[in-house]
Amino acid sequence: MKIINITNIKTLKLFKLNLLASFVLFFCLILVGCGFYLRGTQPLPDIIKQLTILPDTPNDRFQRGLRRSLNLLDVQIVPPSQASSILTILQAGDSTQVLARAPDGSVSSIAINYSVTFSLTTSDFEPLITNQTINLTRTLPTSDDVILSKSQEQTVIINELRQDAANQIIRVLESVQAPDAN
Repeated sequence: MKIINITNIKTLKLFKLNLLASFVLFFCLILVGCGFYLRGTQPLPDIIKQLTILPDTPNDRFQRGLRRSLNLLDVQIVPPSQASSILTILQAGDSTQVLARAPDGSVSSIAINYSVTFSLTTSDFEPLITNQTINLTRTLPTSDDVILSKSQEQTVIINELRQDAANQIIRVLESVQAPDAN
């Protein structure tokens, strides 16, 4: 009968834990050394803190998500008379495109596109961002066997694309510089 020494088991566990901790520390040092850092959010410029969104359609799904994201960043959505800047949504919409067909002619893959064109001006209509377009695309394999679930998945993807577009607009707004006072 073999007797197992408990101190050896504890030492082995401690060794494995130290080895794992050393590996994690080494990996973190490598990441920091190569210049990797997590992208945080930049504070939005003061000129955007009181914003009007035109056209004012708060029930639009895209605008609802954009407004929610802006509110989380302490941006007040106000009437045009109180705004320091105006975000104009010139176009926002989704479309689908057939990417591939099966040998029997049925659709086997589609691309879901979401596009937003916007501009940003001061309340005096001085341009800060002129007609910038964000285009997002996701692919979705399809099958005649699961049409209902693919339709629901397509709806989920379009909602994700709307939120991604709103987040990209916010990243663009973070880079806005207030116009020089003359």
